[in-house]
Amino acid sequence: MSSLTAYNPTSTQQAWDNHFEAFGSQDIDKILLDYTSTSVIRVYDHSKSGLSTYTGLEEIRACFEGLFKTLGDLSTLSAPVVEVEEGDASTAQVFLIWSCKGCGILSCHDTFHFGADNKITRQNVVMTTGEPTSDPSYSPKSVQEAWDNHFSAFGAQDVNKILLDYTEASEIKVHNHHDGSTATHKGLAAIRGCFTSLFAALDDLGTLAAPEVIVEEAPESMVFLIWSCKGCGFQSCHDTFHFDENNKITRQNIALTCTK
Repeated sequence: MSSLTAYNPTSTQQAWDNHFEAFGSQDIDKILLDYTSTSVIRVYDHSKSGLSTYTGLEEIRACFEGLFKTLGDLSTLSAPVVEVEEGDASTAQVFLIWSCKGCGILSCHDTFHFGADNKITRQNVVMTTGEPTSDPSYSPKSVQEAWDNHFSAFGAQDVNKILLDYTEASEIKVHNHHDGSTATHKGLAAIRGCFTSLFAALDDLGTLAAPEVIVEEAPESMVFLIWSCKGCGFQSCHDTFHFDENNKITRQNIALTCTK
């Protein structure tokens, strides 16, 4: 797309890709490309028992300005369900489940309806808000501070806390020597799924051991980890964590032997 004015989506998926990317970068001008002067967004908050309606581009702009102000830190943003359906004006839709608990959005469901031009005609949003369940101001000043949070969250099997050390650009690669499988988890939703599955497998930490933990600050900014939990089938495991300038994990490479 050479310019914003040339934007003309030819499918629901293409329109959704634009919306999702614009949402992640909080680019209101870009997100508005998927709406028209007749588009309507309805937002209902169960916690406040209130309905807000936004019609047309000016009001929808204000809607996203307010939302993005609330979403000051996307480190706890999760979208476990995103289903895009192509079709005509009566069936083309996106079904979305998401949350950003660190910003007080505890759960949210969006349904997007699309017209023949693949623009959003209606967006119905129903959410539950409350006190943030993790600290949205979390900003580790060193690799050690970030590692301390990760290690504590791992021991407590606290997925929300552990996600504070990752971003949408983070990537975890996992190779299991036992069956030869390799899996890649990119972005907060996928990483949430990775840790949810891992913690379910680690149902007894009585044999958890970490004989080697080496933390290196900048310029290397990494952690070298050797661990095992033989009682849960994790015979041996090596992790390497790479960190960015904000001490967030950019890459985590895991090679393990798991027989469970």
